[in-house]
Amino acid sequence: MSRHVWFPLAIRALGLALAGFCVGGVIESAGSLIYALRNPGRGAWDPIYVTLSSIGHVVPFAFGLYLLLGGRALIRWCLRDIDTMCPRCGYSCAGVTTGKCPECAFTLDASRLTAPSASKSEEIQHILDER
Repeated sequence: MSRHVWFPLAIRALGLALAGFCVGGVIESAGSLIYALRNPGRGAWDPIYVTLSSIGHVVPFAFGLYLLLGGRALIRWCLRDIDTMCPRCGYSCAGVTTGKCPECAFTLDASRLTAPSASKSEEIQHILDER
């Protein structure tokens, strides 16, 4: 099991929470829009007003669904340099050959000294496929 397998699970949990918190507002907005379309010319029930006011519910709900369904692009972006960073200061040590972080002089293990390569993309793909 990979050491980063918890991250996609946390992203899905965040998506579940976000979608869950917004589902009531989305249902209310859909009902308001249906009412506005059936009864035109009722002031605040104008379909354009109702549509614009529902954006605050629909956008977070859609993003929550994206995260709940995997959020692959976000996970790839977040995990792109994690193995080449210095554990002490967070400086990217990709390509460093001296064995020490150039920023804080922390002694690095050999796995952090290699530049990101196709194997890193394969590892991220493996993490995404484990879910």
